[in-house]
Amino acid sequence: MRRLLVFLAALTAFAADNSWTKLSDLKSGTELRVYRTGNKPPVVAAFADVNEDNLIVIVKNTETAIPKDEIDHIDARGKAEKPTMSTETHASDDPPQVGAPNIHQQEGLTSSSSSSVSFGGGKGDFRTVYRRNLAASKPAAQ
Repeated sequence: MRRLLVFLAALTAFAADNSWTKLSDLKSGTELRVYRTGNKPPVVAAFADVNEDNLIVIVKNTETAIPKDEIDHIDARGKAEKPTMSTETHASDDPPQVGAPNIHQQEGLTSSSSSSVSFGGGKGDFRTVYRRNLAASKPAAQ
């Protein structure tokens, strides 16, 4: 029974470390909400880097390191997509239409043009990318 508890504690600690290392997969500039332990409001920041002990973020153009042991959980969402612009031009050589003549319509080449701007649908929702494991952070009872 004791071995099972030790194994489960080790497995839980590994899972917590594994999610911390996955933070390195985030792209620089990813928008984060970092929830710290206690009743502190979340830090809204941009991801810069992560190492074994700290999460490095950018808050109001200032780089800040937040110690891993002060973080309860982290939510992230990707950058907003950049607007894209497209232009279409169509030209055709339509034959004259049968029916009453239109004195304002010229025969021959006609063209039309349109353009559009697409903003990509926004940034998306926040998703939890790291959650502190309380069992792994407390010393094991002997």
